[in-house]
Amino acid sequence: MFVQFLIDFCSADSIEKSLVFPLLNCSKHEAAILREIVSLYMCGENEVDIQMFLEQRYYAKGFEVLPYLKGILHLMRLGWLIAQDRFVQERCESALELRNAIISVSPNLLRLLEHGRLFDSDIKDTTYNNSLEYLQDEWKRLQLMRQYNKIQPILNTNLSQSCDDYINNILANIIHTNATKNTKTIKVQQYFKKHHLNYHEKLIFISLAQAQYNGEFGLSLREIVSLGKNEEEKIVLQNLLTNNAKLLKEGIITLFESFSDMSFMEQEFCIPQHVFNNLMCEKSTQKALLEDEVAKSEIFDIIAPKKGLDSVILQDHVREYFEILLQHLNPKVHTLLHKWGIKEHADIDSKILLYGASGTGKTSSAYGLARDLGQKILYLDCSKVLSMYVGESEKNVRKIFNEYQAITTRTKEKPILLLDEADQLLGSRNDIAGSTSRMYHQMQNIFLEQIEKFCGILIATTNLVDSLDTAFSRRFHYKILFNMPDKAMREKIWLLHLPKHADFAVTKEHIAKELSEFNLSGGQIKIIVSNTCYKVATRKDLTFSLDDFVAEVKKEQDGAFGASRSMGFTNK
Repeated sequence: MFVQFLIDFCSADSIEKSLVFPLLNCSKHEAAILREIVSLYMCGENEVDIQMFLEQRYYAKGFEVLPYLKGILHLMRLGWLIAQDRFVQERCESALELRNAIISVSPNLLRLLEHGRLFDSDIKDTTYNNSLEYLQDEWKRLQLMRQYNKIQPILNTNLSQSCDDYINNILANIIHTNATKNTKTIKVQQYFKKHHLNYHEKLIFISLAQAQYNGEFGLSLREIVSLGKNEEEKIVLQNLLTNNAKLLKEGIITLFESFSDMSFMEQEFCIPQHVFNNLMCEKSTQKALLEDEVAKSEIFDIIAPKKGLDSVILQDHVREYFEILLQHLNPKVHTLLHKWGIKEHADIDSKILLYGASGTGKTSSAYGLARDLGQKILYLDCSKVLSMYVGESEKNVRKIFNEYQAITTRTKEKPILLLDEADQLLGSRNDIAGSTSRMYHQMQNIFLEQIEKFCGILIATTNLVDSLDTAFSRRFHYKILFNMPDKAMREKIWLLHLPKHADFAVTKEHIAKELSEFNLSGGQIKIIVSNTCYKVATRKDLTFSLDDFVAEVKKEQDGAFGASRSMGFTNK
């Protein structure tokens, strides 16, 4: 019965004889207080007012409460009770501070009373069919190990041994048994045997595999060493990461790089990508769905464009450029280039830069190109992601490409990688000054390296025109400039966006022609039409007039950041 520990604790005649008492690391007096609070919890009182509790249960007032307060403080430090006030929970040093506090039982205590141990896992008897299934259970065990290491200093010997036995014996044995049930040896385990890895070397490898599977580049020395449950084990882990140790010497893992301003403990390690891919991509591994994998991502969105380039209003020279581009991206062309020895492989790889003023159709064109190629898009808004990780820009840039690689490896699909609003990555490095200069140089150098190695179709969009770094310009196979639309283009854009099933005071063609006199981008026109539709939809007269749109144009011009005050009707 799963509540046997709870029932035993609450009903034992002698509390020191209860099953969990040896694990509590507290005195008989403190255990008795804990039992009273647990009894209240079981009666529906989740929060306990200490002053009221001591008066009602122990008739303690004034100085009589001191022994009880000391006991409660010790139970809090052991992690069995928690204060509702965060300041009291984190900063409380004196028992007297608890006089008017409110406390409750902790999740740790509830787990102990339910399972007879602090940790529980859904690792169960099964048969692993591939490395991923095996590693996923190892990663669950690794997570418990990290949790245990955090609380291990406050546990008594009995509870510490109980946790250690559950993680390193019970769960480890279940995983080992599951792995041996399959007649075919798991690929990762074959790799471990081939290189004769010991327990701690396997631990390092498994933790790095988890990080890379989740889209991270790898782990720092500090993060790996923290897996040790004591100082002795931490030293063992650190020694295994020296240049002369097996893991680095035999290329099982690799040291990425260490910048001169980084501390020794911030050096980053990873499993070489070809090793990681080879171990994770077993024939028996079920192909993951692209949508499911992207749903797990913190930075990417998946987009399946519905309209091709025909639906985008483009200048003639830009459309011609895209038509040539579509021909160049034909798989037959790349097969021939490979056959002729021009390319090392027949895969399509192309880096495309779309640059120009905001709202000129760069992103829409990228969507249209993807649709015409029959490809999905892995979309990343660089402006949001790069500002989200202040101080970790270098790692963040690697994360973009490593997570893309991890997703494509698991799904066996290669969607187009669209880096939208990539101004920070593509700007001239000479324009950067001050304390952020070094950070941006490192970030952009890594970006240069990553796009150089990238295999697939990459599209980057930027509003930069005059300050593009020439080093980036050379890395892109195709560079397409989007200018502000001329009057004829603006008329077409207005006609494209005007509501299709609505009443107009005059013809749509007349309205589009008149509105085309305003010097606006395609993006601005789309916003103006949307705002006008909202305005008309809220009034009785649902007929659209030219004045309705002109009013919204004026609002857009007045509110446009960086807009020139001369922006209005253009000279004919």
